[in-house]
Amino acid sequence: DTWQIQASLLSDVDDDSIVYESLTPEIATVDENGLVTPVKSGTATIKVSSASGKYTENVTVTINKYILFAKQGPYYDLPEEFQSTVHFSEDTSNQYFGQPDMIRTKTGRLITSFPQGHGHGPLIMKISDDNGDTWTQKNDIPASWATSQETPTMYVLNLPDGTERLMLITANPSWDLDRGGWSTSYSDDNGETWTEFEHFHQTFPNGDKRRTIVAMSSLVQLKDEEGNLIPKWMGIFHDDSYVNYKTILSFDENGNEQWTEPETILAEYRNIESTYQMCEIGMFRSPDGNRIVGLARSQSHNNPSTLIYSDDEGKTWSKPMDLPGNLAGERHKAIYDPISGRLFITFRDIQFDLNGNNQFDGANDWICGDWTAWVGTYEDLMNQEPGDYLINLDYDWANSRYSGDTGYTGLVVLEDGTIIADTYGHWDKDFSQSWGGGVTTDRCYIRQVKFKLGQFEEALGLVDKDALQAFVNEHNPSAGDWTSASFAAWTKALNAAKYVLASNEMQQVQVDEALKALEDAFNNLKPAEGQTVNTSALELVVNTSSDMTGGENAKHYAASVLEAFKAAIDKAAAVLANAAASQAEIDTATDELHGDLLNLRMLPDEKALEELKNSLN
Repeated sequence: DTWQIQASLLSDVDDDSIVYESLTPEIATVDENGLVTPVKSGTATIKVSSASGKYTENVTVTINKYILFAKQGPYYDLPEEFQSTVHFSEDTSNQYFGQPDMIRTKTGRLITSFPQGHGHGPLIMKISDDNGDTWTQKNDIPASWATSQETPTMYVLNLPDGTERLMLITANPSWDLDRGGWSTSYSDDNGETWTEFEHFHQTFPNGDKRRTIVAMSSLVQLKDEEGNLIPKWMGIFHDDSYVNYKTILSFDENGNEQWTEPETILAEYRNIESTYQMCEIGMFRSPDGNRIVGLARSQSHNNPSTLIYSDDEGKTWSKPMDLPGNLAGERHKAIYDPISGRLFITFRDIQFDLNGNNQFDGANDWICGDWTAWVGTYEDLMNQEPGDYLINLDYDWANSRYSGDTGYTGLVVLEDGTIIADTYGHWDKDFSQSWGGGVTTDRCYIRQVKFKLGQFEEALGLVDKDALQAFVNEHNPSAGDWTSASFAAWTKALNAAKYVLASNEMQQVQVDEALKALEDAFNNLKPAEGQTVNTSALELVVNTSSDMTGGENAKHYAASVLEAFKAAIDKAAAVLANAAASQAEIDTATDELHGDLLNLRMLPDEKALEELKNSLN
């Protein structure tokens, strides 16, 4: 939409016209009549002045993007070959295993932990030393883990002395023990041994119990003013009133944990936080590392998921921003794909706006979905765009109107782009659909997915290799015609391109990079000694083009056409003048200028046309 600024000038000056200028053109532009056109969400400032400059006023315009709350897709199912089971029980009296988390240590070991029960219960830990191909249950665990009151969260911390500390944290809500605060356990030996639970901030300063939930939903290492990582970590949790808190973790000289007194992070936006029931905020950094971004669940189920960010290491936070329906969900976890740089965000899927009016109409207008992932760029996320696509990682069959008892995810990514994730869910359709004992006692177990985005996208035909294949087919230089160094570079690029063509796990960005490298190698081929570069064709087309458009002939062409064509001539002439130009570069320049010449159009000759008409009459 656009918005018209209404302005008038009461003045005794002769020129009473008004001048409009956008001081924030990246947010919104304004034309000479004061019509404001939005560019993206944000706050724009429009300067309104008299022509004389004597009178000036700034107008503030808030731009909110119109977003769709329903899922837009496209949705794709993850092939079964990428799915496996981590933990399962046939015993119907003990068959519910809940929300897991997962970490990867510097040795490559994967460690996952989850409760035996919905949301809380004795913790189970399993370890994999083969990137999730097999899992082994760890039985020598701390006795205090049997008293865990909530879903565990896990983090890898790198301490200043070189120690890799593995942290396991569980919140203490108002469940059976009513313990308050949160409990932590850690390992400094790659998960071989763990400390017993230690409890922190169990009460408020006034003595009331601090009933925390999902601690820590995030634990982000902080930076100093120069952008260097420091040995402090910001933990995030919420309480049963949907107030979100931060607390800063550090360690004393003896390695003992120090957690600061929790403080609220969204007090300025408490009305939104409370209305939306924002919670379980999953945080990550922007690609440049300077911004901390958080994605929040909306427990009200009558509002969208939201995004907040901080550009000052968590001291202040932006106003919560609504996210489009493709990101509607619960317990968002994010990683960056190291191949394309895109975000991969997992969550329990929520589908809003079932009646299609783009409003929230209560309990009958939404359902919980399945274990889902969103794929898109950081810019997509920040600009409230729907992203590239959604993946149904696995289907949850909980026997409930709202289904969707799944989606709390342990998530890691390997250096080669392999994504490994696990979560809980009701994966046995026949069993769950016939279970009469309630969702929280149904058969619920831990499943894993392991795949690369390239594997997934190639399997679905989302990657186009035609241009690369065509270039390989059409170019076959002979080794004897070129210097050994330049031909070796061509051979290396050609082999890399053939590998990309033969692989079934390439993303489009890898295909495009292979094509660019092959084109560059071809254009950089240098003639071997005794081999001469033939420039005659290029000389001919340059001379012909210059003659046709130079001198008196220039009048036959529109100025803009002539200017563009002369730029093409100059480009070709520069290649011709380059003594080091390869035959491939000469041939490319010849073909390009010849194509431009064929497309050159003259101005209509009205006199000649009139003479032709008269002769026909």
